[in-house]
Amino acid sequence: MHGRADGDDPETIWLGGLGKELRDAIALALEAAGFKAITSGHRLPGEHKNNICNRGIGRAGAQLELPKTLRGLLVANAARRALFADAVRKAISDHIGKQGAA
Repeated sequence: MHGRADGDDPETIWLGGLGKELRDAIALALEAAGFKAITSGHRLPGEHKNNICNRGIGRAGAQLELPKTLRGLLVANAARRALFADAVRKAISDHIGKQGAA
């Protein structure tokens, strides 16, 4: 999880990484929780093999880039922060569960 400057978009979470299934699952979970999320068309795709999100055991992780304004809103609003965290945790848990079942 990284922070990014707002630029012209203070709300959208940019997702990247080589773990495309996990990335997409997190994006869907965040959108279902009321957050804006995109997985392409931004300048921080996190797809280099040496990117920290891709250096774990599976060599393919997910990267979340949160804009400054959204980070501030999450700090100030515990309920919104919990919604964000729960969405990400559930997506990761479901993804791990699918891998274990395969």
